[in-house]
Amino acid sequence: GGSSIDPRLIISRSLRVQGLTVGSCTMFHEMNQAISLNQMTPVIGEVFPMEKAQDAYARLRAGQHFGKIVISIP
Repeated sequence: GGSSIDPRLIISRSLRVQGLTVGSCTMFHEMNQAISLNQMTPVIGEVFPMEKAQDAYARLRAGQHFGKIVISIP
């Protein structure tokens, strides 16, 4: 059996539900293999220390960043 979600909880807490399709495990492995073979690396836009994590999420929500936003964990 599956689990069920009570829509009243979503409405009463003003939550937003968003689905995401990521593909199969085979596709994930093939993607990682292609990334490795082509020596691709992500573009790091900005690094925030853990104490500034809220600032990092604010920057992400603003959508004005270029590259990945990283939170550095000591």
